[in-house]
Amino acid sequence: MAITPEEKLMYHVMKAIYDCGIPISFKGSMVLKACLLEAIRLYITGTKFRNITGDPELTDVQVLIITELLDEMSPKGVLKEFNSEIRKSLKAAK
Repeated sequence: MAITPEEKLMYHVMKAIYDCGIPISFKGSMVLKACLLEAIRLYITGTKFRNITGDPELTDVQVLIITELLDEMSPKGVLKEFNSEIRKSLKAAK
């Protein structure tokens, strides 16, 4: 079974988190925040793309591909400011 580049990257990230020596509760909080950020961003961009295209069957994978293409084309990164706003909202919700 071949490991995808994304799986390999996730393995390295998880190993770095495990090896860093910080308390487990803090590690869990970091992972949860990252997952929440991704889930919120996917939900919002997916909803927006489905509305714009008029295609309610647009899959999450297709939304991710569109987002990656837009992010690559933008010199500043399309989602940097958006991600920052989501992080602020998550921090305020504490």
